[in-house]
Amino acid sequence: MRFSTVKGSALPALAVALMAIATPSIAQEWRVTPAPLEVQGITTCSMGLMDHPEYSLAITLNGDKPNLLIRSPLLMGVHGSTDIVLRFPDGFQSRVPLIKDSTDSDTAMVEIQSDANLYDMIDGFAVPGDFSVVVLGGRPTAFRLPEVPAAEHAIPTMKDCVEEFYYG
Repeated sequence: MRFSTVKGSALPALAVALMAIATPSIAQEWRVTPAPLEVQGITTCSMGLMDHPEYSLAITLNGDKPNLLIRSPLLMGVHGSTDIVLRFPDGFQSRVPLIKDSTDSDTAMVEIQSDANLYDMIDGFAVPGDFSVVVLGGRPTAFRLPEVPAAEHAIPTMKDCVEEFYYG
């Protein structure tokens, strides 16, 4: 998995989030931290789909900032901070800023702006289906990540982790 350049300050948090859910490879399955986990001094909750050969998706909560991380070769060529529209497998759509430092990177980050959006994005993976990204402005790009498996078993655990993270 290659996470070359998202945002310099985001890389340590990204590494922590991915280490928190890293387990031996299980084909196409969402993994989640069962409770807030401290890794290298950073407390995190994460829910991620890391085993697909062509893409990765993860929702992470590090410190006070929840993020959606997307890795796909289809992000190559997209650059800068630009608006995108995400469509989740359950049909939820959100227009958000995409953060990406390099056109050569296949990884980008979306800072989730509110608790409501965090929960909507978590719930967006409750059913299997396509996850799509439409990049607005600049050089418009659109792509979909097909057949994202449902995260129904991981969602309640992620929500419990988030609640414990925020409220102890």
